[in-house]
Amino acid sequence: MHYVVNASQKFTGLGILGVWLFLGGPVATAIGFAVLSSASPYGPSPIWGLLAIVAGGFDFLAGCVCLLIGRYQKIDIRELKAPAPSSTAHQGDGTETPWPKPLGPRLKHDWGK
Repeated sequence: MHYVVNASQKFTGLGILGVWLFLGGPVATAIGFAVLSSASPYGPSPIWGLLAIVAGGFDFLAGCVCLLIGRYQKIDIRELKAPAPSSTAHQGDGTETPWPKPLGPRLKHDWGK
């Protein structure tokens, strides 16, 4: 038996949100590290840098989950029938192609001789 499998995948609204969170998380973390590295010991509290790092980590993890569950998949599986003796198979679009031949020689076994 021969099968033809066509699969496609598209993101839903949740999946697109996941893409933005997945890409934006590391950016927010980098901004947080930049704020922390430029903070002086006598300046304002570095709480904004810490919050950006925590938010970036959360965004990244939430983005991974949203990417996994926010997608729509469509899979079509069709079975190809065995060809007629003319050894051609119709693909459904009006064209004919030669039926694939098996790879390698066929082995004949004489069991018990």
